Amino acid sequence: MKAGKAWELRYDPRVRSALEKLRDRAVLRRLEKAALRLKDRPERGKRLKGYENRGLRSYRVGTPGGEYRILYQLILKIIDDDV
Repeated sequence: MKAGKAWELRYDPRVRSALEKLRDRAVLRRLEKAALRLKDRPERGKRLKGYENRGLRSYRVGTPGGEYRILYQLILKIIDDDV
């Protein structure tokens, strides 16, 4: 039996709403690319002090429109390849 880690992106409804309101498409693309990079390597972000037991992390993204911070939580999901 072989098991591996799989990371999935899920957005809080408030995040979806905020992203839909962004008028600068270049900023939106940069944020989306950063989120995909985090999906591949979620350890890139900095652990938030005081929230270590919840798995909360922060990843800064510089854009022409200013700096944004992606806050995210790691939740491990084990996938069994035999299923």
